[in-house]
Amino acid sequence: MKIRKLAPFLSVLWFAVCLLFQTAVHSALGPLEKPEDVELIRYAQAELKNIFQPDKHFVLAAMRTKSGKIYTAFNLKTTATRASVCAESIALAKTIENGELDIDTLVVVAYLNGSFEPLIVSPCGICRELLYDYSPQLKIILSHNGTTFVTSVQDLLLFPYKR
Repeated sequence: MKIRKLAPFLSVLWFAVCLLFQTAVHSALGPLEKPEDVELIRYAQAELKNIFQPDKHFVLAAMRTKSGKIYTAFNLKTTATRASVCAESIALAKTIENGELDIDTLVVVAYLNGSFEPLIVSPCGICRELLYDYSPQLKIILSHNGTTFVTSVQDLLLFPYKR
């Protein structure tokens, strides 16, 4: 009975320890090995270079479906920050609008802190919830400390919201 009450705390503690020591919470899926994942990253980076506008469009999400189609979308930033829209949610909407419900992999790239090349970034917390709701088996390409790897949206969202 007491262990059940401690379970959420222990999960959060384990996650914090993993981050502290930079160990792989994502080890279930592992390193980037598929050529199509490398292609997805390069495609996303090239697309962002084409549409980049400082303070307007600096994040791009690329989704690959299980059929192999790729859908991309960029963020819409506005001075009324609440009205800004993340690239991931637009890419998800485009994918679903085109009848693709089996989404396989996502990569998000962005220009950060004056970077000269688009870097791989993690989806924000709200996007993680959205992605989990529509595709709980989704794989996400991430990069941390120079290592690029594949993880799942479930690994990024330890305790998803349940109604």
